Parts: sequence; structure tokens; C-alpha cells
Amino acid sequence: MYADETVVGHVMWGVDDDGSRWIGGMVIDATEQGGGVGRATVLTLADWLAGQDGGPHPVRLSYHPGNGAAARLYTGLGFLPTGATEDDEIVVELVARTGDA
Repeated sequence: MYADETVVGHVMWGVDDDGSRWIGGMVIDATEQGGGVGRATVLTLADWLAGQDGGPHPVRLSYHPGNGAAARLYTGLGFLPTGATEDDEIVVELVARTGDA
């Protein structure tokens, strides 16, 4: 992730066997947190992933239950709990966001 020409973070994505798209491994420099970089990244990436190959595809991610900032961010963007966990993290899903960013 870049802010102007400065690297301020990192994010990964992947495609699961069921066709769902996953966002993972998002890290944002402490000096940039709270400034909207994470929100913009998740919105942009979720829209792109959902629309791949003619979409729509569900977009999923997971976060540690003790990470209140992540919970607020993802809930505020419309991600809903799936009821599943992944490595003790809460799995949430955003369905068919294409075009909403």
C-alpha cells in the first residue's frame, strides 16, 4: 500500500477452492493507522476481488477477536460474521460489493 509515493503497508489476497476471495495479512504502518489507508485498501481490494471472472464472489477475511480496531473497521464496511473461525480468528464475509466503493 502506498500513500503518495511512500510505502505505508502490506496486504495479501487469495482465492479459495470454493471460489471465495480472501483478504489477509494486512499491516499498516503505525504512523498511518486511523487515517483511512486500511479502509480505502479493503474497499478497493474487495470490489476488485468480488468482480473477478464475472463475479460476484464473496470476499472473506479474518481477525483476532481481541482486535477491536479491526472489528470496527470491517463491521463498518459491511462484513458479517460467517460463524466460522480460522486459526482462532473470526471469519467475516462481504457479499457482492462490486461497484459500491
